[in-house]
This record gives sequence, structure tokens and C-alpha cells, in this order.
Amino acid sequence: MLAPDLPPSAWLTLVKSRSFWFAVPVATPLFHEHGGTAPIAELEPGGWYLAVSVNQATWEILAQTADGRRGLVHHIAGIQVKP
Repeated sequence: MLAPDLPPSAWLTLVKSRSFWFAVPVATPLFHEHGGTAPIAELEPGGWYLAVSVNQATWEILAQTADGRRGLVHHIAGIQVKP
């Protein structure tokens, strides 16, 4: 899988950080962290979400919502990383 098109500062955060805050440019489904095809939540533009980790093989983010739900973000192109 090809890595998403992100600015250099976002790449540095993804590669070096264990966790970081990020925002999505469009409504983005959050899938159960142990698999499944049905979204468990939707991340909305304008909010900041905690990235717990990044799978660099698949470029998926394990994210946590404000209410504590954790899941995978499959498409991370266009995300904004909080400095």
C-alpha cells in the first residue's frame, strides 16, 4: 500500500511520535480496532482526535474518540497533525 500524501511535518509526527492529535478534512469512519466492516463511529472535521499509534505497513491510525472509543482510521490522506 502506498503511503498517503502528507506534508513533511505530518510525516515526522507520524513516524517519530507514539501518540499525537490529528484532525480529518472530511467525515471519516472509525472501524473496530480488531476488524469488522461496519464503522463504530465517525470522525468529524473540526474536532481533534488522539492517534494512539500508526501502523506504518498499512498507514492506518489507531485513534481514540473523546468518549473513549478506539478504532482504526483506514484513510489518512489530508489529515492535519497538531504541532
